[in-house]
Amino acid sequence: TVRRLMPNMDFIIESENRLWGCRYGLSVDNVFVNEIYASKLGDFKNWNSFQGVSTDSYAVSLGTDGQFTGAITHLGYPIFFKENCMHKIYGNFPSNFQIQTTACRGVQKGSEKSLAIVNEVLYYKSRTAVCYYDGSLPAEISSALGDVAYHDAVAGAIGNKYYISMADDNGKYHLFVYNTQKGMWHREDNTQAAEFCNCHGELYYIDCADKKIKTVKGSGVLDTSKIAWEAVTGVLGTDSPDKKYISRIDVRIKLALGARVFFFVQYDSAGEWEQLYSMEGTTLKTFAVPIRPHRCDHLRLKIVGEGDAKIYSICKTIEQGSDL
Repeated sequence: TVRRLMPNMDFIIESENRLWGCRYGLSVDNVFVNEIYASKLGDFKNWNSFQGVSTDSYAVSLGTDGQFTGAITHLGYPIFFKENCMHKIYGNFPSNFQIQTTACRGVQKGSEKSLAIVNEVLYYKSRTAVCYYDGSLPAEISSALGDVAYHDAVAGAIGNKYYISMADDNGKYHLFVYNTQKGMWHREDNTQAAEFCNCHGELYYIDCADKKIKTVKGSGVLDTSKIAWEAVTGVLGTDSPDKKYISRIDVRIKLALGARVFFFVQYDSAGEWEQLYSMEGTTLKTFAVPIRPHRCDHLRLKIVGEGDAKIYSICKTIEQGSDL
């Protein structure tokens, strides 16, 4: 009997006409291993060809502890992640393959499907944040999402946008979109996606709610219903140590015909929102909305709308107060 054994592997990727894989656990020989493998050049069925030529297979043992949590090919280099590090493969044939191990925030366990590339930059979900990696060191981009700990992330990319579906501490799923060009996060809805796939300019995903394949752009059917939206500012009025207060806020906004918008304010982190102003679009023109809040130490502004609207600027007027 002649046979070829293929290693047990946790994740498999393709790079430079080879399949690459990794394993942390028992091998086919029932031996505990912590290894990275590469198939023979152009022959994905052959993982044990060691003849000293450039087309050989490849295997290497690692010294880092912990399970592999993800793998991807980025800028032509295979990268294997653990939660606290990444292993990057350099070289183009077995005799000069080199592995660079970097201690950093790796992919969170269970979020291996969060790896996606947008405009040559790699994005993924780590244990504490959503990170981007451009070839140097990972950096966080998800501080705007707050202190909620998310997990089980699945992501996809299209154009300049990174879509990620993940669960919070209560098991509730959220679909977020990160605009890499503008550096802005948006929450779409409660979609739980099982997989994402980019094909012919469309980003498809499997909705776990009904097991159907859907698209994020929805170019097949045009939905003309008004979309409800909400925007909340950070704390305003804490950037000056003097006794100053915000006496006026001017919002320049463009509303479409029939669109509605409401302005709310929260004073001194009291937790309650008070409505200040509301308006409805009658013609397609730009409005300058004057808002006069009560005198306070600091405040937050919330804008709730329905329909098409575009906010151009938010300007605050500060006046000097007394020592009290």
